[in-house]
Amino acid sequence: TRIIPIEGAETGASATDSFEAAATEDSLLLGHDTQVDPSPGRYSSSSDDAWEEEALSSSTKPRDFSWLPFALAGLLIAAWTGFFAWAVVLNQREPTSPDQWVWWIAQWSGPALLVMIVLLLAMRTSRREANRFADVALSLSRESSQLEKRLVSINTELSLARDFIAAQGRDLETLGRVAVDRISSSATRLDELVGRNGTQVDRIAEVSSAALDNMEKLRGQLPVIANAAKDVTNNIGNAGRTAHLQLEELVSGFQRLNEFGLASERQVSSVRERVESSIAAFSKASEDLAALAEERFRELARSSAEQAGLMQESEQAALAAWHQRSEAHVTALREALARLAADHEALLAQSSGQLGRFEEA
Repeated sequence: TRIIPIEGAETGASATDSFEAAATEDSLLLGHDTQVDPSPGRYSSSSDDAWEEEALSSSTKPRDFSWLPFALAGLLIAAWTGFFAWAVVLNQREPTSPDQWVWWIAQWSGPALLVMIVLLLAMRTSRREANRFADVALSLSRESSQLEKRLVSINTELSLARDFIAAQGRDLETLGRVAVDRISSSATRLDELVGRNGTQVDRIAEVSSAALDNMEKLRGQLPVIANAAKDVTNNIGNAGRTAHLQLEELVSGFQRLNEFGLASERQVSSVRERVESSIAAFSKASEDLAALAEERFRELARSSAEQAGLMQESEQAALAAWHQRSEAHVTALREALARLAADHEALLAQSSGQLGRFEEA
């Protein structure tokens, strides 16, 4: 929807009047009974009927004789050319010169041009040409009315756009004033912040100078810290080597204990073989010396029990000795690890103390 101002309505009225005048002129140009409706932009039904009747009559014509004027003009020009050639050119006995040909062409072209002019006038004054001009005038009047309507709508839109631009200009002016006020207040606040930042920059400069001094002190104390770290690493290496030697001794002790167990096992097997051989010998002589065999068997049983007890006691003593040595090695390793942990904690405490003193400085 568009809002059309009063000026646009008046312009539309004037456009309607001009369209009625153009329609009246078109009716005069048509040359037949065509009535124009006084309403703007519309013809009466009689004009439509006339156009339809003319279209029907033109469509019901059996033949189109529009070629007759052209044929008649061509025939006249051909007849004139033949007559001119027979009467003028063929009677010439002497050789012709170029000026003679020019004179002949001038004499021949006059009647030919006259025929063409008459043909053109006949075509221009015919009813078909009048109808064509009437159609052109009608289409021009319609286009002019449409153009006038478009101009009215464009004028309306331009007025609305002008009002809108004026409102936008007022809004922009208001926004500009508000923006200027905000910018001025922001500039004042920025000036205050710049002053505060100046003091903070001075403080930062002082802190940076103090940090630079602390870094110089730390650079001077770095060799001491490096030497202490080297000492700690050397102590850790020595403790590791000592622990490695003790572990090797523990492994050798385990190996000796294993060898002693194998020797005792071999001794038990040899004693068992001897007992078995003795039992075999006693079994052979058991028929004759049953009582003696029983007594000796008892003695052998007693001696074997004593031997087994001795072997068990020796094995328990060896295991106890091995446990004691293992506990001694474990205790030594724990003490070495405790010393390493104490040295490491002391080094960490010393480093943290130095860092604390450095931070305090």
